[in-house]
Amino acid sequence: MPALIPELIAMASDPTVKTADLLRKAMVVARQLKQPEWAIWIGYELQGYPDEVELPPYRQMRCELMARDSARRLIPIQFDDPQVAYLFTWCRCGLPVGPLEEMVIPGKPLSFCFAADVAVEMMQELRISMVPERVLGVNQVRSLIDAVRDKLLSWALDLAEAGIEGDEMPSPPQPLAPVTVHIE
Repeated sequence: MPALIPELIAMASDPTVKTADLLRKAMVVARQLKQPEWAIWIGYELQGYPDEVELPPYRQMRCELMARDSARRLIPIQFDDPQVAYLFTWCRCGLPVGPLEEMVIPGKPLSFCFAADVAVEMMQELRISMVPERVLGVNQVRSLIDAVRDKLLSWALDLAEAGIEGDEMPSPPQPLAPVTVHIE
């Protein structure tokens, strides 16, 4: 088996490698090294974070609150109260990193809908007739993806510094040779 840690370092350093592919390789390493905390984090990054799980800081960010007008253009929603603005423009981005990476199109912001009940409540609270959406800039999503890659790279470099290359990982158990027992 090739040394997985140098391969992981190379993948994390290569911007052409999709982050989901990098995470899958990292999952192999985490599971083989029996590092459950890393396997759990990698699993969340691959599958998305459940609502009840606290998100890492790089997945919590400011967004713009906007609504679509009748021509389907996004227009900003203005706030009179800064505390209300702060509350409504805080975004938890728990989506899987693979689809997030696929959604990034230079120059095109990403918009995320609120749950229907939350949107209705916000429309009433803000006294607007248009459905609000959270909008993130491409640079914000890129920063999130880069944070995941950087965290994996740091982990792989720490493993390498500790002398773990990945080629000494245990291989699957080999079948035992048949044994013949003679009873007399």
